Amino acid sequence: MLCNSQKELEPSIDHIATFVVNLKNLSQRLEKVASSGDDEDTKLLSPRRNLEEEYLSYEAKIITTFSVVDNMKQQFYAQHEKISRKDEERVKELFDAIEKLRTKFEAIERPNLEIESPPEKSESPLAEKKLDDTPAASAPAPGTEILKTETEKRSKSPSAKGDDIFDHEAELAKLESEFGKVSQDYSGEEIGDWEFDELERELSSTK
Repeated sequence: MLCNSQKELEPSIDHIATFVVNLKNLSQRLEKVASSGDDEDTKLLSPRRNLEEEYLSYEAKIITTFSVVDNMKQQFYAQHEKISRKDEERVKELFDAIEKLRTKFEAIERPNLEIESPPEKSESPLAEKKLDDTPAASAPAPGTEILKTETEKRSKSPSAKGDDIFDHEAELAKLESEFGKVSQDYSGEEIGDWEFDELERELSSTK
């Protein structure tokens, strides 16, 4: 198992190194084409994508193999006493060889893959224009806000009804002063009826 892992890792890591070089060269070529304004860059996008997909495939394969080897190493040291000395030396040599391959793999600089970071979507000019053309909320007419506030104050005031009653009492007092002092000959009941009749007529006239 370890021998197979070693055999798989060696060519895979070499492929990874080759992909990195090819991607770097392709990126430089794309930059030159873009600066010259040539439309050849569209023809180079497909090969780049293929290279990136192959790179990711080999990378995943290598990382998985190293993970399997790490698990085997843990099992090996857990059963260390059950393994013969001769086999133990051979297994350690394989582990050391694979560890060197890991160091080689980690030393390879990982490229920036466009497939992993797609370009950000920018808002179209039409959408921006629609946003600019949206009318702002119209400001209230001068004095409208003040009128509204005053109306609310009046509707919430607990003395609104009391003011009407006070006005009627004032009118009644005015009538009494105009007609003079009520004669003492009237009984208290007659005076009360007279005042009530006057108040009733006054209230009817104000409606």
